[in-house]
Amino acid sequence: MKTIILPAFLLFIAIFFSCKKENNGFNSLVDLQETAPGIDCINGGIVVKSGLDKNRNNLLDTDEVTGVKSVCNGQNGTSTPTDKQVILSDYTGGNTTTSTTTGDIYATFPDFDKNNYQNVDSIIFCATAWSYGPKALIELYNISDGVVIDNSLITATESFNNRKIHKSSNILNNLPTSKKEIGVRIRSAAAGNTALGMVYLIIYKK
Repeated sequence: MKTIILPAFLLFIAIFFSCKKENNGFNSLVDLQETAPGIDCINGGIVVKSGLDKNRNNLLDTDEVTGVKSVCNGQNGTSTPTDKQVILSDYTGGNTTTSTTTGDIYATFPDFDKNNYQNVDSIIFCATAWSYGPKALIELYNISDGVVIDNSLITATESFNNRKIHKSSNILNNLPTSKKEIGVRIRSAAAGNTALGMVYLIIYKK
């Protein structure tokens, strides 16, 4: 599996989340929407939009968007010191599990070290997952130390056809303080299959 490192003055649509950064008194918002394979992205990807929440309604409105970027699956991007967002992504291949306890763990971000990113304000974990039972439980996992990363848990109840990107809260302070192998663990809340697709770490810099 290939890790994609991508920049982003970015935005949009299925999920709204704030990276909790203040800019002239306004929160910075980033929105993501999964896109199907097409001309722009042969293997599909996401559209990312970003901007300031000038009317303070916690939504990224059309007139607040200042950046748009297509992030394609399986295609490397570039990053420069001036990028406000860096996106790390990995495709887990739609792996499935039926476990309701330990779940299955997939290595996704080897040798991850948050100290490699300067002036970081927040880090958000996102994943596309679906469930054939009541609920899929997805969380980041510190494979090197064998522990779950606190506050990274997200849930998905959608079927495959209705799947969407879900996101965690800011986990900057919960991530290891040194280089570790980071993976993703997926479980089922009860008996039933769950599946995991794309996973993302969005690193927002001051």
